[in-house]
Amino acid sequence: MTIARPDAADPAYGPASAALLARFAPWLGRACARFAPALQTLLAESEQTAAIMSYVSPRERDGLCARQIRYLHDIFAPGLSLAAHDQAARAIGRVHMLIGVQEVWLIKLYNAYQDHLHTEALEATGDPVEIHRLTRILDRRLMLDLESQVRGIKLLEAKTITVFSAIFDKIRKATSLHDLYGGVIAELARLDGMLAVFVARLDAQGRFEPEESAGPQAEPYLSAMVAGVIPRIQVTPGDPAPGPAAKAWLSGEFASVASYQLDPSLAPWQEFGAALGFRSSASLPLVNEDGETFALVSLYSGWVGFFESSVRQVMFVQIQQALSAAALRHRQHQLIPVRTKLAYLAHLSAGDAVVEYQPIIDLKTGHAAKFEALARLRGQDGTLIPPGQFLGAFGNNELLRLFALVLETLCADLNAEAFGGQIYAEPPPVVSLNMPPQGLTDLRYQKILFQTLRRANIAGRRIELELLETSDLPQSANPLLVLNSLRDAGIALIQDDLGSGHSSLLRMGSLRFDGVKIEQGLVRGAMASKPWHVLEFIYHLTNLAHSLGVPVTVEGLENHGLIEAAAILGVDYGQGFAIARPMAARQLAPWRQNFTWTIERAKPETELGLLSAYLLWDTRLKAFPKNEPPGRDFLDQTCPLQGYLARHPRPRGPSGGLRAAVRAHHQAAARDIQSRAYASSQAEIIELLSAQWGAHVA
Repeated sequence: MTIARPDAADPAYGPASAALLARFAPWLGRACARFAPALQTLLAESEQTAAIMSYVSPRERDGLCARQIRYLHDIFAPGLSLAAHDQAARAIGRVHMLIGVQEVWLIKLYNAYQDHLHTEALEATGDPVEIHRLTRILDRRLMLDLESQVRGIKLLEAKTITVFSAIFDKIRKATSLHDLYGGVIAELARLDGMLAVFVARLDAQGRFEPEESAGPQAEPYLSAMVAGVIPRIQVTPGDPAPGPAAKAWLSGEFASVASYQLDPSLAPWQEFGAALGFRSSASLPLVNEDGETFALVSLYSGWVGFFESSVRQVMFVQIQQALSAAALRHRQHQLIPVRTKLAYLAHLSAGDAVVEYQPIIDLKTGHAAKFEALARLRGQDGTLIPPGQFLGAFGNNELLRLFALVLETLCADLNAEAFGGQIYAEPPPVVSLNMPPQGLTDLRYQKILFQTLRRANIAGRRIELELLETSDLPQSANPLLVLNSLRDAGIALIQDDLGSGHSSLLRMGSLRFDGVKIEQGLVRGAMASKPWHVLEFIYHLTNLAHSLGVPVTVEGLENHGLIEAAAILGVDYGQGFAIARPMAARQLAPWRQNFTWTIERAKPETELGLLSAYLLWDTRLKAFPKNEPPGRDFLDQTCPLQGYLARHPRPRGPSGGLRAAVRAHHQAAARDIQSRAYASSQAEIIELLSAQWGAHVA
């Protein structure tokens, strides 16, 4: 705060002191100039200030010393007011704090300067009374200057603490990766002296691709990199001399560059960096539980030594640890460059969202049971951008707007009878749409949902909300209020992406869902050459959901074998390209008229379906008591493998090998289901069918 009392209240300022300082101005000029060697000695004697001076070139070092001497002279300017002096000293204190000059050294400097001026005053000519008055004025101004500098340091320290506190608050409250990174680096950019902050990941070529940016010089730096004015920073495996950013990425440890212009590894960027005012930099790697780096925060300051302060480094390391842990709680979307992310945000802001619908069929009847509304963004060229490309660019506010746009379109299509339910005199179709987990605690989602349904006159029972596993619910969150409101309105809640992470399983135990969807990435694993464990996982997840009285939907059914396997394993509903691709609302009624699907659970026709049927048979077989093994006739009559071979005397692939393996398997089962022979023949059967399935889908 600026000192407000008038100059007349302080004898070091005002007309009388100004007149005295003017008479002794030549002497003061000579005395200040003769303090230069002592200043150089003080700078060299202190380890901390010597380090600061090493961050600049010899020429700049001489300039800094000259400016310091000039400042020490200017504080005795006759016309200087108390308020102006206080403001200038606080500004100098801010600079000293930014480059790391400590208060102890400043006190030592001003004591030495005061002693020097008193010694010089002993040799000054003039009235002794006036010289005594003069030294009193000099002492007073020196004391006020030091006080104001310290005040400037304390004010900046308080502001810095406020920023760091806000950073930890952003880390704690963020509900998406976009909000987390964007909020943190926006706060970091508020630090005095910060010019640019980036969050980047490595692309396929090992180059850093910024995904979030902040700070006054961030955009010019990005533009230069995109235009090729400066090279992209990259990580090269085996590089014997990696640059600071690459070194931080590889080590997983905070790294700083005290002098951006003197570090030889930064030569390709120094000229452009100098034009932007970059004087120091730091790299803050975000690491997982294994110490592996998955993202990097890069910081650029306009002050040398900015990142060398031990207190500041401790704070940055704490941010590194907290930000790493918080980022891992959110889904890591695909890499989205800053410019692309801004384009996606612009499309959303303009309302350029399109809704397509993908049918979901009942795997028991083969009929369409419901539809999922899928959001797309319309690009400038009219192409539709799928959510896998743009969701990572959105934070909570953007996800909320997307939810509102999809809901409005969905309600309009329901009212337009776009789903063809009236053709079959069936109950009105149910449509599901995605909702991020924060929708259970952010009441804005509830408000938009109920207002939109009421305005469109759509009954709640026609809507399902699929809860995405983009992040964990906050530990303090209580979603019961929203859940109760949804259920009172007849709106079903579906757990999406079951099996994609531990939080979805935890939610199944803590929240009462009306259905679950098994994540399509898991289903794609069954397309591999060894699908057995994936089928086991789907089977156990389905049983888990059914034990809770919850129906199961499997996504990603891209061929007949996957549909057959899901149906045989007891899955209730299926969704995927083999059934129907997402389509515009106007295409739904014709699709329903032409769609038919029949699934013979008891007679699998694909290797994957046969493996699924065998899995169920093996599970039931192992439930027999040890002392009551099943008979050979029972095995031959109930085994789906035997039935398949009977229906296909000459099946694809090495049928002789499969027949021999089944025969050996039944012989082992008749003796002891727990025997090594049973396990060995089972492994052979699984290997044969898996290899044939792999060859089939290839």
